[in-house]
Amino acid sequence: MKIYFVQADTEGCAYYRTYLPGIALSRLPGVEVVASPFLDGDRHVRWADVIVWQRQHRDELVPFRELARRLGKVQLYDIDDLLEEIPEWSTQYAHYPRGCRALAGVREWIRACDHLVVPTRPLGEAYRELTGRDFTVVPNALDFSQWQRKENASGTLRIGWAGSTTHAKDLAEAQYALFRVLEERPDAELVLMGYDAGWKHRLAASPSPKDVELARRLDVYPWFPDAPRYPRALANLRLDIAVAPLVPQLRFNRCKSNVKFLEYAALEIPVVASRAEPYLEIEDGVTGFLAANPYDFYKKLLRLVEDPELRRRIGRAARAYAESRYDVSRTARDLLSLYGSLLDRAAAGAHGAAPGH
Repeated sequence: MKIYFVQADTEGCAYYRTYLPGIALSRLPGVEVVASPFLDGDRHVRWADVIVWQRQHRDELVPFRELARRLGKVQLYDIDDLLEEIPEWSTQYAHYPRGCRALAGVREWIRACDHLVVPTRPLGEAYRELTGRDFTVVPNALDFSQWQRKENASGTLRIGWAGSTTHAKDLAEAQYALFRVLEERPDAELVLMGYDAGWKHRLAASPSPKDVELARRLDVYPWFPDAPRYPRALANLRLDIAVAPLVPQLRFNRCKSNVKFLEYAALEIPVVASRAEPYLEIEDGVTGFLAANPYDFYKKLLRLVEDPELRRRIGRAARAYAESRYDVSRTARDLLSLYGSLLDRAAAGAHGAAPGH
């Protein structure tokens, strides 16, 4: 089977939806994979048995999609966010404002493909409402061999979060808990990679000595855009505890995947997450903690801060849970089975077509 992933980007979305699955698929007998954000003319469209269009909506790609249709290729559409519901405060909203041509293009592409693949059921149901297209859930998954924990030997407790500016209001969900813990525990520091909501600058510029001291205990790193090397970059933060806050009321967030939990779990970092759809599989107090409100965030964060053995136990349980369910070799086999069934269906349809059709 020859599979062609047409990537929408070269960052995290393409990494989890095409790059990692592509590598895992290529290790299976009889499978060849090409994954690229650039089309080499129609060469690979003609070569492939299966074409996966990852979050595409560009008009200039439509002729290649239509060529694939004429050639009888199986075409799938893969998308990992509910673009129609991006909140206006997100920096991504500028790319997908309500009613824009790109959103109409996404819906048109989904309808034009044979099948839809999504990482979560809420996302699939949302796009089925919008397009009428059936879907299959193939969750984001990790190559756990790439995720190796690095212990914190600094003597300071490191509490962290990693994310981009698209999570401005999500990060605010944990603000009360994080700063209250910092104020109560002078042996703790807050580690932020990618976005810090301007906290460090505002605190450092404050006339209050207490705020200036808090600013000193904010360890801020730039975002790390190289997705294949991201596991090592996150491990290098040497976090003892992580938070995964989300605004739970947003449908956009309810359709998101659990990938932040998986990343922390892979490094055995215990997490306090919002009690929101992507994280409801976390078993509270066993594989992590779920927080229903800011004070709940604080209480559960404090439990982890005060109990090193609890941190170790939950971190190990989280890794074992994630590895048993979200290894990319498993999702690769699921994808191969899906592609095979669609190819069989296409072949049966072609054999049953009337002469001249």
